[in-house]
Amino acid sequence: MPPPKPTIIVVPGAWHQPAHFEPLATSLRAKEYKVIVVRLPSLHYSKLNQPVPNGVVEDVEAIKSIATRELNDYPDYDILILTHSYSSVLGSVACQDLDKLSRRAAGHTNGIAGLMTIAGLLLPAGMSILDSTGGQVPPCIQVWQSSYSDGRQYEVSMPASPPGANELLYHDLPVTVAEHWASNLRPHIYEGHRIPIPFAGHLVLPTYYLMCEDDRMLAVEEQRFIVEEANKQMPAGKEVKVTMIDSGHNPFLSQIEETVNWIRRCAGEVL
Repeated sequence: MPPPKPTIIVVPGAWHQPAHFEPLATSLRAKEYKVIVVRLPSLHYSKLNQPVPNGVVEDVEAIKSIATRELNDYPDYDILILTHSYSSVLGSVACQDLDKLSRRAAGHTNGIAGLMTIAGLLLPAGMSILDSTGGQVPPCIQVWQSSYSDGRQYEVSMPASPPGANELLYHDLPVTVAEHWASNLRPHIYEGHRIPIPFAGHLVLPTYYLMCEDDRMLAVEEQRFIVEEANKQMPAGKEVKVTMIDSGHNPFLSQIEETVNWIRRCAGEVL
């Protein structure tokens, strides 16, 4: 009898809501995968009735809380973490102490079995997202000051306009579809980009990278550099497993079937 399919925990990237991943999640559920999409406090703090978060910590805790609960409640099932762009940093950190080796040492039989990222960052411990861009906000992102109800100031971000989200994120979708998804983007708390991360999950877990060849948010050359640098840090004999896809930044919307099949292969299916 084949082992049970792992649960897929999806972590949306900056500005994106769970709704952006619903077409992908629906397709995966049709293939008998359990899929959970995380609501990140850095985007949904108001809906979650939480104060404005300080940075990465709250987002990581949201992921880790869901993963821990799933692992403890369903001991026969492993987890795969699916991240996108900004959230690759969060997913990587959230894996700390939840990988299968660490869980086994603590007396459990299951754990996080792999880290999947779509056009993401693979940062070493001690580095922040802003460090990885030379301390400068990339020109594709605009950042501005906003005010909280108690008068505190905080930074939020959105895709830079011009060129705008349609061009940066959704250029490979029909215009009306791109406009729909762009209208569902929400400002994202930027402070987390400044905080060094404490852990690099890609050095511990099998890591799978979906490299987007027509990406206008994170150019394919930058993605290649990210993977090359990550491979330099890897233990001997290990490397990031790369799959190329002819898409823009969001293949989970523009190339749903191909993205689903990539996830299925990462989960061990032979297609």
